[in-house]
Amino acid sequence: QDDDTAEVLVSALGSMVTSESSMGTASFSVVLASQPASSVEVQIVSQDTSEGTVDLSSVVFNAVNWDDPVTVQVSPVDDDIDDDNVSYTVALSAPITTDPKYAALGDSDVDDIEVVNQDDDTAGFSISGATSLDTTEGGATDSFNLKLDSEPTADVTVNVSSTDTGEVSIITAERVFTASNWNVNQTITVSGVDDEIVDGTKTVTVSLGTGSSLDGKYNGLTAGSVLVDNSDDEPQPSVSIADGSVVEGDAGTATLN
Repeated sequence: QDDDTAEVLVSALGSMVTSESSMGTASFSVVLASQPASSVEVQIVSQDTSEGTVDLSSVVFNAVNWDDPVTVQVSPVDDDIDDDNVSYTVALSAPITTDPKYAALGDSDVDDIEVVNQDDDTAGFSISGATSLDTTEGGATDSFNLKLDSEPTADVTVNVSSTDTGEVSIITAERVFTASNWNVNQTITVSGVDDEIVDGTKTVTVSLGTGSSLDGKYNGLTAGSVLVDNSDDEPQPSVSIADGSVVEGDAGTATLN
């Protein structure tokens, strides 16, 4: 009575979790349960190469090495996209052989391996160069930069607006980020508006609004805001009195004895 069975044994070696942040790998082993009459090949394919790859495309066993487990390593792929943790399959094929016992096995007779690739990306906006923004009513401008924190799956549009257009205006208010330029700073320039009113320096909020995109991570995501100080260029008011001297004071007021 025979006690051997033609079987491909696939075993996870620890947790089948990889990590984009640490580039941590996972591994599994493949071995035969019995000695084959001829060589046996098992092909190995990652079904999502954008998340993980395998170091061996196939393993081959023969009458000598059939009971020596072969270790297959799964490596993560860092994709820069905020796509959460992704589960995918490493598929193993039915044996390719002339051994009738192993040739009778189908794909369903060989276990696949399920792998989880942990994401390290978060959708967001990065503002730089906005610590101290100053414009003047005389026409001086200032600028700051904006970029995305992760690669979007669709174009992301940001509309920049001034909360007080009588003091500060935006030059080129719309910014569009794509999968090609998402991590490149785009410059946003602000300009002072001359209102001909003696009102001193005014602090204005420039809003970046929310992202508009078919990418659900960025659509509706708040981009932030910055503050701009717009300096007045109107002369301080003054009045002349009989002895020829000049008295400077607040706009519209003067006191004469």
